[in-house]
Amino acid sequence: MVRGERPNLEVLIVTAKRDASVWTFPKGHIELGEDAEGAALRELQEEAGVEAEVLGPAGTSTFISGIRRMHVQYFVARFVGTSGPGDGRDVEWTTFADAREKVRFAGAERLLDAAERLV
Repeated sequence: MVRGERPNLEVLIVTAKRDASVWTFPKGHIELGEDAEGAALRELQEEAGVEAEVLGPAGTSTFISGIRRMHVQYFVARFVGTSGPGDGRDVEWTTFADAREKVRFAGAERLLDAAERLV
């Protein structure tokens, strides 16, 4: 999720649901009847209280959560407006450089690079 124009682009990051000291990008499960883009937009509303339009795919990430292997498809979306309060996570709009320092999971830098290319 990005907002603004070059050279003042900002990216949205949120704290993780299980560990509020960990910064990540909004994500979640696809619900019945949704496609991946629709799920991404819904998760942005639920987790961060923002509305957006999808610009394109950013890439994927695979990780282990508990005993399950999770596969996440990320999209780059442009901020359109607010939709109300999110689900209580900390939400931060930050520079791409700062996001590279705060979001530390494997593949995060690759996703940020893809987002910068799309906008």
